Order: sequence, then structure tokens, then C-alpha cells
Amino acid sequence: MSNQLADVIYFNGYIYTADAQDSIVEAIAIACGKVLACGTSQQLESYANEQTLKIDLHGKMMMPGIIDGHMHPFWGGEQLSGCHLNYESLTIEQIIDRVQQHLDSDLLTGENDWLKVTAWLRQGMLPAGTDMYRSDMDKLKTNRPVILFSNDCHTMLANSRALALFGIDQNTPEPSDGKNRQVPKWRAEWHSGRCSGNACRRQYSVT
Repeated sequence: MSNQLADVIYFNGYIYTADAQDSIVEAIAIACGKVLACGTSQQLESYANEQTLKIDLHGKMMMPGIIDGHMHPFWGGEQLSGCHLNYESLTIEQIIDRVQQHLDSDLLTGENDWLKVTAWLRQGMLPAGTDMYRSDMDKLKTNRPVILFSNDCHTMLANSRALALFGIDQNTPEPSDGKNRQVPKWRAEWHSGRCSGNACRRQYSVT
């Protein structure tokens, strides 16, 4: 008999362990919420006594739970099918070029068809310390609303068309739970085009 006894043993199954070898086993022994051993049903008999719960899987599949404390599977799907900057350190010109290429090849061409650009590594832009503004986004040759979504998931940059649909102009007050970022006084434009915090989330929901 093993030194440690199992609270429960699942046996007679097709159990995917998700270990480094992607092993498939017949049985698994568990105690205090942790895996004690994997192997054949016969091998794991040594982990059982009269108090051990034994569950016959009848050849059915068992696998670890798909559990994560914080994940965004929907956004992952969006990134696979949309305009994605791959978290790369890019210059303003490179970002504009990438987005323009997507616009030129996109099947959606309507003036109300939103383009959401994801995986913008804002803090890693080149040269170091570079940031983007609405005026940069307005260099895109399109009438479509375009937003650039930062990898921190709390900052968004919009072109003028998107800001207009958001209903944001030079008279829009600061929200109490977010920022519609104002540009420095020396800049000619009235608005940076960036939203952060809950202001970002509210505008993102419009798209």
C-alpha cells in the first residue's frame, strides 16, 4: 500500500493529463485536491482503502478543468480575425501602415463599419517615449471609425470619425471615473483622441 492514501480514484477511463508529454492514462488518484499519481487502474489500487471513493469512468474521457483567474477568450478570437499589431514595438508610421493595409484589404468598407485594432504596445513604441494622437489616426485614408486598443486593455485611441460617433467633442466634460485625455496646450488639436478607464470601456461598448 502507498504511504499516502487517496480521497478519490478515477479509474477505467481515458484521462488526458496535460503534462509535458501529453500523457494519456487510465486512472488518477487525488488527495486533498492534489494529484497523487497517474497510471493504470491496477497500479493505483495501492492508494486506496475502504474510505477511498472510487469512480468508474467506463472508458469516458477526463481532462483537467479549463480554469483561469483572468482571461479574455472573446478578445483572443477578435485578435485572430481582425487587425492585430502583435504587441510589437513600432513607430507611428509603421502602425499607420499596418492599419492602412488592413483597411485596404478588408471586406468591410462601409462608413459605419468599425475597425478595432488590437495588441497596440503603446508603452513600447519607437523611438522610446513616442505616443500617438488623434491627428496620427486621421492620417488613415478612410471614412470608417477606427480605434486602437492598447495592450493594457484600459486605453483606447480613436480617429475623428470614431470620436464623432462617440459623441465626444471639445465641450465633453471629464467623466468622474475615467479620462478623455486632453492634449498639451501647445498642440493645435483640441483632443488627443484617447480615452482611459471606464471612459474607454463605455466607448468600446458602442462599437
